[in-house]
Amino acid sequence: MALLGVFLLILLTHGMSCDREDITCPDGTPNPGRGPGRCNCYKEGDLRVINCRNRGFTDIPQMASSEEWDLLNMGINKITDVPTGIFDGLPNLKSIDFFYNTDLTTLQSNAFRGSNEIQNFVFTRCSISNIGDNAFSNLYNLTTLNLQSNNLTVITENAFNGLAALEHLRLDGNEIQTIHPNAFQGLINLTTLTIAGNQFTEVPERSLKMLTELRDLDLSNNRITTIPEEAFTGHAKLERLNLWKNQITRLPDGVFKNQEMLRILLLSENRLTKLPQTLFQQTRKLTQLEIVQNNLETIKNGTFERNFELKFIFLTDNNLSELSLFAFKNLTSLLQLALGQNEIENVSGFSFDTLHRLKKLTIASRKPIKIHENAFCGLDSLME
Repeated sequence: MALLGVFLLILLTHGMSCDREDITCPDGTPNPGRGPGRCNCYKEGDLRVINCRNRGFTDIPQMASSEEWDLLNMGINKITDVPTGIFDGLPNLKSIDFFYNTDLTTLQSNAFRGSNEIQNFVFTRCSISNIGDNAFSNLYNLTTLNLQSNNLTVITENAFNGLAALEHLRLDGNEIQTIHPNAFQGLINLTTLTIAGNQFTEVPERSLKMLTELRDLDLSNNRITTIPEEAFTGHAKLERLNLWKNQITRLPDGVFKNQEMLRILLLSENRLTKLPQTLFQQTRKLTQLEIVQNNLETIKNGTFERNFELKFIFLTDNNLSELSLFAFKNLTSLLQLALGQNEIENVSGFSFDTLHRLKKLTIASRKPIKIHENAFCGLDSLME
């Protein structure tokens, strides 16, 4: 994560002028300076940057320098191709940003030969539809790869060969329907995978099962309708799972049975009508649960009986008509409970009497609601 933090710092600050010092560019840099067809180089803090952003380039300049460079910024140009070996002359380059090169459609096989020191690559908002076999195979130190908002439809078997050090992969905002079962086979250190905003109708579980180190999985904004019970088997280290905005109608009882480390579960904007009573029995470290804008009709007694660390529950905009007396018992860590925009007509006495730490409770209903005089007994910390 430290490397990712450095990379984000580079991207956020390279356009600022604070403590910036112009420095000599690598050999071969076209017309060093500012303006169309020119690149300028500077040092900002400890970061050394080659800035060719928004200069009208159609080809990548072939530069040479044995010095260490933190970032080559080729964003907002008209690059059409990444020739094999184009970065051979910059053996100590750490990061490359190709943001918004909309004429770039293909990453060739072995395109980054000789770029062994690169740690971060950004291809956001290009038009990439094809990744050649072994395109990244020589990037032994790559930890972050961002392919967000391109035109990918398929991830082939050898697209990510050789990326054993990769920790963060973004594939969101593409048109991906299929991932080869072995596409992630060599990604032994991947902790974050974002494949939101694609065209999946089911969880690509055969591909995902390779990713045993995964901590954060984002499958939101797809077209997933069902979740097989074994979908997340093998992901014992998963801490955050985002299934927001799909078309999921049901969850099998044991779908989260191996997610003992899960802390955040996002299920809003699906079509769930009920939750199995034992669904969360193994997710004992869960702290945040969001199931907003579904079709839930009831929460059964005991649903959360083992979730002692739950702090935030959001169940707004469902069809809940009643609250079972013991639905939220034992949630001694709960800080916020959102039940607004439901069909609740009655809140029984002592419904929340064990929620001593609760600070915020929302129960606004679409229907007239009868609240028992002892309904809020025990809510000693309630603020709103």
